[in-house]
Amino acid sequence: MISSDVFLSELLSSDSEHFYGKDVRLPLSISIDSRDVKRGDVFFALPGEKTDGHLYIGKALERGARVIVAESAKYKMYNFPLPSPGSLFSVILLEGDIYEFMERIARVYLDSVSPREVIAITGSVGKTTTREFLKKILGQEFNVFGAEKSYNTLVGCAVTVLQMPLDTEILVLEMGTNSPGEIAALVGNYSPTVSIITDVSNAHLEGLSDFQGVLNAKMEITGSPVLKQVFYNADNADLSTEISLLERSIIKTGIGSKQGKYRIENIKCYIKNNKSFLSFILQSPSGEIPLNAGLFGKHQAYCLGVALAVASEMKITISAEMITSLDLSPAKGRGLCTYLSSGVLLIDDSYNANPASMEAALKTIKRYSWGTKKIAVLGEMKELGVESSKFHSKIIGDAEFLDHLILVGCEWNSALQSISLEIRNKITWVENISKVFPLLKSLLSEGTLLLVKGSHSNRLEKIVEKMVSDYE
Repeated sequence: MISSDVFLSELLSSDSEHFYGKDVRLPLSISIDSRDVKRGDVFFALPGEKTDGHLYIGKALERGARVIVAESAKYKMYNFPLPSPGSLFSVILLEGDIYEFMERIARVYLDSVSPREVIAITGSVGKTTTREFLKKILGQEFNVFGAEKSYNTLVGCAVTVLQMPLDTEILVLEMGTNSPGEIAALVGNYSPTVSIITDVSNAHLEGLSDFQGVLNAKMEITGSPVLKQVFYNADNADLSTEISLLERSIIKTGIGSKQGKYRIENIKCYIKNNKSFLSFILQSPSGEIPLNAGLFGKHQAYCLGVALAVASEMKITISAEMITSLDLSPAKGRGLCTYLSSGVLLIDDSYNANPASMEAALKTIKRYSWGTKKIAVLGEMKELGVESSKFHSKIIGDAEFLDHLILVGCEWNSALQSISLEIRNKITWVENISKVFPLLKSLLSEGTLLLVKGSHSNRLEKIVEKMVSDYE
């Protein structure tokens, strides 16, 4: 860890990377989307599959970008100016690939700051929630930094690293994948000293083929040459077997309801004062700790349990009082409860979905005794490959207890063909979200518990936003 200044120009090599204008200190405030640029940001003009960031350099400058990072040939082709002595912006022009440049300077900066621990999180469910719990809990004792968004790709991790303060002691990274080798590449760039696998289930099957493919991809996070400890879901037998095969020098710490060094017991999910709550007992080497937090669902008990296990292993004293003081609550799109003026309790779990998280959310609201009617809006689950229909059919079966079910997206079509008429009469299918809100207005009444959940591409957060706007 360092405290002296680090300048952006110091991270450049001299051969193919050229800096024009006034230098800037790290950490950086970074944007990779011109629509999100704030005054003082460093804008990376990344070329993409659908568009090219170089087309929006002008917009980024209008919004107050402090530094533009671009490919030299494209910058000159679009006739953007180089900064003059009095200019308010600087430019980095590259002869090579902008993605490789971003990853390289992130590695250089990470080596310069050298936090005492780099914690990397992966898993089919709960990555972001676990990351946020870790930031809050470890932040009681250390200077902790992690992404504010789900930055779990090579670019996302590079952005996170480059925004890391110089005094960071613990860096928390999220690592996602939808194809083999992606996590291995992340580990190669930002070698974690501690890894976490929250769970492994059927997700991203288009790129990972089957459950074993998912398991193999998640296990890539244990490939760091400096890995000291791995935390994992001990209730997952297949994952536990893979973990047991790791070299003996790596400390293996399991968290589970029946297995593991840390055990999560007596989980209860309930609603009080129109808010969701979660209580459980954590059995740890230091004793039994009863915990209660304003969280949504049994699955979030595992996320919190993992974070507490990491904290305990780092010699932080954990207690019920500490959890209460942190005032933990679900993030937007991850089980956030809002009581609307119409008497409807809205549960916003709209950020993402796969079979495991869908099942967990439905089981949670099934247990709730609140209200007189239960309705769910479920978006289609993406990237499930040839078994998509099977997984969607299973979720429809899990949702039989609902008073009404609204399904959004074409992936549900084949699954609906095998559903009995009795269940089918409680289901409305729509192609996209445009018809959902009018339909909800006719179905909702005082005392309705409404769950909204689906893959991010469904844009179900738009329904949540309109509900809150109209009925707050």
